Amino acid sequence: MTEKQNRKLRLHEAIRDAKGKQTKNRFLDIAVTDQGVEILSCAAGGAYLEIHDYASGLVSLDEDAITRDLEDFFPILLEKQDQKYPCPVCGDEKEGLFALISCLNDNHDHTRAQVADVIQPIEETWELEGNVHG
Repeated sequence: MTEKQNRKLRLHEAIRDAKGKQTKNRFLDIAVTDQGVEILSCAAGGAYLEIHDYASGLVSLDEDAITRDLEDFFPILLEKQDQKYPCPVCGDEKEGLFALISCLNDNHDHTRAQVADVIQPIEETWELEGNVHG
């Protein structure tokens, strides 16, 4: 087993490793093409898909359910929900990591890798403070 398999997936890793096409303004969306059905996701939705087996069709499209699942799996989202984070692009203060992720994804068209690059040092600092994932 690799080190990554031995420990719980981190938020920035789930965002970076997410598969499929990226979308804006929704966690998940479905595109029907002549090639079949494709699931599209924003950066946070991509993290959700990384912790669920979407190939089996066992994912929710309900945004409240997705938010709860993400907060349960990535406790940093709840623990830092009241913390202010300046967006590195526009400088606006965002309350919580969800808001920061949404700003980068939706307003500035950051790729998942770019969003993960912003989240990674926040998450690593949180871990150095003695916090652990789930």
